Amino acid sequence: MITTHSPFFILGLDAVYNNQVKLIDLPISNEIAITEFSEFQKAYDVFIEKNEQFKTLYKTISQEILILRKPRIITEGKTDWKHLKKALIRLQKQGKFKQLDIEFLEYENKIQMGDGELIKMCEQFAKTPHEKKVIFIFDRDNQDIIKKADGNNLFKDWGNNVFSFCIPVPSHRTKYSNISIEFYYKDDEIKTIDNSSKRLYFSNEIDIVTKQSATNKTVEKHINALNNPKLNEEYDKKIYDQDVDKIQNDTGNLVALSKSNFANNIYNDKDGFKEFDIIEFEKIFEKIKEILCS
Repeated sequence: MITTHSPFFILGLDAVYNNQVKLIDLPISNEIAITEFSEFQKAYDVFIEKNEQFKTLYKTISQEILILRKPRIITEGKTDWKHLKKALIRLQKQGKFKQLDIEFLEYENKIQMGDGELIKMCEQFAKTPHEKKVIFIFDRDNQDIIKKADGNNLFKDWGNNVFSFCIPVPSHRTKYSNISIEFYYKDDEIKTIDNSSKRLYFSNEIDIVTKQSATNKTVEKHINALNNPKLNEEYDKKIYDQDVDKIQNDTGNLVALSKSNFANNIYNDKDGFKEFDIIEFEKIFEKIKEILCS
């Protein structure tokens, strides 16, 4: 007798033993058919929902791609393209990368795309020919994605003019394990306070406390900004972007900026955000240049 909650384990047993598996639904102890297994139905529903979401996402991206007339850059997340586009504009004003004629897929909340969706996009787009090169750019914070997208720390040619790479490690982040686009700036730049007295926070600068309410027994979540960061988490830290509207300091004031607002401040040349050092971004554009010349 074996107990499990996995629908796929049940299906595997049924396939191996040629329909000789007897399935009992606990705690009722009713014998049920494989297709009646409740966990199977839940897993199937989730699978269908995720598949439909990806089909919609792929269709949306494909339609957006058709509008572009230059080599296309598709980034992970709605903020990355803003950092890259603004950095390229500033670098070209300095006389650098003047011949780099590219377009970014510019998207906001309409498209929800993390590294999982983006890697699937690489696979799907590589199945059909493209007149112009399509370059997918990933953060460097997921080892599984790095193995699939990075091509031995250079770039990966998926075929049919589809390419991908993970952002290179900035020279001031060589010891860090989770590199997102914000890490291309220095820490003091990342911590710039905006005109609403808020700033971006690292994961080692916050403390999450959960307490059970004495009145209604619900669990309350408190996110506190620390006066001093956790030094033992320095090289594993990430940008904290969850529940930023709940992060408060020791006086109860809300103090956190979202990644989206941080990117908008840079993109729109807000005071205090328009002179950030962008020299490390040259590593990314050199990689793009190398792909376009390949």
